[in-house]
Amino acid sequence: DLSAGHRHTCGVQIDSAVSCWGYDAFGQTSDVPTGSYQMVSAGEYHNCALKDDGEVKCWGYADHGECEVPDGTYLQVAAGGDYTCALDTAGTISCWGSVSFDQTKAPDGTFVTLRVGNNHGCALKPTGQLECWGYDAYGQVSDVPIKAFQHVAVGGYHTCGLEMDGSVSCWGLNSNGQASPPGGEIFTTVEAGGSHTCGINLAGEILCWGWDKFGQATPPTDL
Repeated sequence: DLSAGHRHTCGVQIDSAVSCWGYDAFGQTSDVPTGSYQMVSAGEYHNCALKDDGEVKCWGYADHGECEVPDGTYLQVAAGGDYTCALDTAGTISCWGSVSFDQTKAPDGTFVTLRVGNNHGCALKPTGQLECWGYDAYGQVSDVPIKAFQHVAVGGYHTCGLEMDGSVSCWGLNSNGQASPPGGEIFTTVEAGGSHTCGINLAGEILCWGWDKFGQATPPTDL
């Protein structure tokens, strides 16, 4: 498993240990807990990882309570800007940390997939319907299309969903074209960054759109 944070990256190794590298002002890459993990999520200045037994461990910047994990057995964990959300074995979402944009007020119901961004999160119901919550200045929460999705990607201020037929829909801030996927493409997955979005098409090619000042939307030709 691999997860890219704000200025650092974390991954789960073949031996199930977590390894992190990059910006380390708050111990997010040096204070990695030992143990056996099945997934890791890198946030802005903190990380969380899911152990094999369903326990969540978080470390790094913690001034907003983003590392204070409630007791429970979880299936997924997602670290955001200054908050964290997790999906438990009953399909219920719990969030903790900063409440400045209601990013910890997750919707009630049963969900199968969870993703969070800087200040908003989204989750998929078993039927493919998508619900989002948190910061909504650009419609990234309220402008969810009435469609069925198989995957959701949450960026800084935009959201994208992979529809059942493989097409991608995006909404929210589009100042750099990050919410304007290329037409006529069928994707197998999609992921959203701060101001850019990338997906893998049926041919296995990586296609990206959005802000490209640092080459983040220009994949290497040998991939």
